[in-house]
Amino acid sequence: SQETRGSVQASPDNLGFATAPNLRGLGVDATLSLVNGHRLAQANYGGFVDISQIPLLAIERVEVIVDGASAIYGSDAVGGVVNFILRQNFEGFEAKAQAGFGDGFERYSLSTAAGATWTGGHGFLAVEYFEQARLSADERSYYTADLRRFGGPNLQNPNASPGNISAGGVTYAIPRGQNGVGLAPGRLVVGAPNVTERWAGADILPQTRKLSAAGLISQELTPGLTLTLDGLATRRKSIRRAEAAVSTLTVPRINPFFVNPDPAAQTTSVLYSFLGDFGPQATGGISEDVTLHGAVEVKLPARWSAELDGLISRNSVSFRNDDLPNAALLNQALADPNPSAAFNPFGDAGSN
Repeated sequence: SQETRGSVQASPDNLGFATAPNLRGLGVDATLSLVNGHRLAQANYGGFVDISQIPLLAIERVEVIVDGASAIYGSDAVGGVVNFILRQNFEGFEAKAQAGFGDGFERYSLSTAAGATWTGGHGFLAVEYFEQARLSADERSYYTADLRRFGGPNLQNPNASPGNISAGGVTYAIPRGQNGVGLAPGRLVVGAPNVTERWAGADILPQTRKLSAAGLISQELTPGLTLTLDGLATRRKSIRRAEAAVSTLTVPRINPFFVNPDPAAQTTSVLYSFLGDFGPQATGGISEDVTLHGAVEVKLPARWSAELDGLISRNSVSFRNDDLPNAALLNQALADPNPSAAFNPFGDAGSN
């Protein structure tokens, strides 16, 4: 039914390229993910738990509550609850390898699990390695902003390379094949603005390497008294080439390459893409998750029991964004009267 429909997706604030369930389409921050009934640290800014930190062979079953459970768990369970139960009474060794290939794309994973039982206790450990190559939008013809061949609009960006000058409500295309030195206003083109494919050189899927582990050990210390420890640990390194940086540059007349159809204008607005200067942006970093949980259970008379739990969970992300301009230095270069130091946005990329 529509009410139980869901998905697994990323978040807009997903710096670490994490994955989370989305029950009933209410958003990843409205679905609560638990492991053995307890919470984990949220992933980066997103307000959700990264479920990809759990090795597949560590999961015994998944319990799903598709009705809103905010009365019990809080506002992060409005969409429902997903509870991952780790394997416990497992004996032996298990391994699983997967490989997937596509045009311009490949993915590998190797999972292992080992478990044992003994008098009064049991233990389990699972380790998983995952590697995914980047998938470039250039490898998929349908990843384009120009949708006219599919019956849609052309959404290519007028912040282009070379760019466009916006003056008096009119867009003037900067001609290609010149370096912007001595460009006369009469060479500007009206009615055919330059455009840039926003997906040029960008990635649909990031390059990712991930190592994760999950373990559990339980021991009956005395009759009726059991100690259980379980934990998760994950380290993921990801990088993705994002859309190139764009900006509407305000170029003052003092710039030695200044061009404007209005001879009295003191500034020129240039719709510009840095695709040719820096290429696509490179975004990525390292995400680490560590969770340790301990519980002591005491059996009481009349089928009652008492349990004392303690939990430590931590997520850390180091993130960087490369290949985009420094705004302060760019504005300084736009206002520099020295031709050897000024930024020139009036020619083909690479003129600077």
